[in-house]
Amino acid sequence: MSEKALVYLDIDLKHKHLIIGEAAGMANGSGRTLIRQLLSEGQVRYATVQSTDRGLEGAELPALEGPCGLIMTTTATNIHPEDENRMLSMNMHESPDQIMAALIAQAEGNSKKKYKPNLAPWFELYRSIKNGSKNVSIPFAKKIAKQLPLTHDKIKRDFPQVLSLIKASALIHSKNRAIDEDGAVVANEDDYALVRNLVNAALSEGLAKTVPATVRKLVEAVEKLTDTRHKGALSNGVSHSKLAEYLDRDQSVISRTAKQAVEDGYLRNNNPGQGREAELVVGDRKLPSGSVLPSTNLLFDEQPEREYAPWECTAPAKPKRRTIDW
Repeated sequence: MSEKALVYLDIDLKHKHLIIGEAAGMANGSGRTLIRQLLSEGQVRYATVQSTDRGLEGAELPALEGPCGLIMTTTATNIHPEDENRMLSMNMHESPDQIMAALIAQAEGNSKKKYKPNLAPWFELYRSIKNGSKNVSIPFAKKIAKQLPLTHDKIKRDFPQVLSLIKASALIHSKNRAIDEDGAVVANEDDYALVRNLVNAALSEGLAKTVPATVRKLVEAVEKLTDTRHKGALSNGVSHSKLAEYLDRDQSVISRTAKQAVEDGYLRNNNPGQGREAELVVGDRKLPSGSVLPSTNLLFDEQPEREYAPWECTAPAKPKRRTIDW
């Protein structure tokens, strides 16, 4: 789309998803700014200059109403940090097993018998949720907050999305959830476990607490090929072609992944420049293996009180308070 096409679209985006098939198709400048405003504020207000009989006059266009979801794809290794702060990036798996699974699914697509799905249970679920309570209580929300990393400001935008997903799960399963004294559905451990399984990997990659499997595999390959403890180690660094041969992947895939690893500091290219053969070595930044969302065990399992053996001293009693009468 053009840079300011959004504000001139005579459509309602409220409770819809805007799908952009390629991020490069959205121009930089105010185009990206309008997307950010739509995601953050739930609407876009835009003033422009229009020609009238009295000359040029400023005028505000009709507001583009949200809230609106956004789905955007790209082959780029990263997007603008201000965009990234408002999105949840999902890295696609590029392993040979995943490619084979996709090919098999494509092969079976034309041969599978088509059937008409029974939508009645889904409409019944919708009516049930519609007529029930929309309020959700998350009694463990504060415990999640206290376990979150504070190294990146992005967490302030990610955490409300996590809470929204937990609320959505609780509403969908409201018939199997408790209702508190205020009539709100009470989210439980199952809702948290579902959401954590769904988004923890993406959140952890977005906050640099872990890296995509493709980057990890590539960095570990460079580390092994340059390890002087092994016979045949490469002292000057590893080229893209050598990595492609070692990992049995296409060189273009290796080049794109290596570019991301170099930009993030996990690798260093000792021979940079267009047309030069790369000499990749392990960078100064260590591969992280952390997690943003705490495990269910850490969040919900209470520490049992210690049982003292007969020969052990019991926990000391609190000293009695002595009062003095004046």
